[in-house]
Amino acid sequence: MNERRLIDEIKAVNDVCTCQSCERRRKKHNSQHKPRFDSISIIKAVALTLILCGAAFLLTSCNAYADNTLTPQKAVLACMGEAEGESQTGKIAMMEALRNRNSLEGVYGYKAIKLINGKYHKKVMKSGKYFKRTGKAYRPLSDMTVTACQAAWVDSAYTNYVKGADHWEAVQTFGRPKWAKGMIQTAKIGSHTFFKSR
Repeated sequence: MNERRLIDEIKAVNDVCTCQSCERRRKKHNSQHKPRFDSISIIKAVALTLILCGAAFLLTSCNAYADNTLTPQKAVLACMGEAEGESQTGKIAMMEALRNRNSLEGVYGYKAIKLINGKYHKKVMKSGKYFKRTGKAYRPLSDMTVTACQAAWVDSAYTNYVKGADHWEAVQTFGRPKWAKGMIQTAKIGSHTFFKSR
């Protein structure tokens, strides 16, 4: 025990002492006791870094759709994605249900539309055009569809086609959804059936 204390005291003196012999001893000691990193600890550090970077990327990439707050711009995107092939009455009905719902949570169409800037796709696409994802590809939407969806948002503030419904589904295509159990069916307009939460 006393030897250990003596060695510690000598080290403390050597750390403070600035003579050449102590300096040489200190350099020799430091060169022999450099921290070494084995391959396993390097692999662990790299793996942890990749996991953290991946998590950060997922959080930032999903952030665009994390905010499900309904705005007129997002409502128009949802209408283009959900009711592109519907009549104007069908588009207005979907916008009414969106207004009643006051959220984009669970609305697929909102995520299916992309506004592609022409400078990245000069040969194929015109600047400022909307495109709808069908499978893995995007196809352009007509200006008439965009204008119709914008008009439907405005008109939906003054109509009541869906009688307070806040959900909808293309029941003939996809069947009655499980989430509609316990909901009241209020209307069928075009290919969409509308449901009201109790």
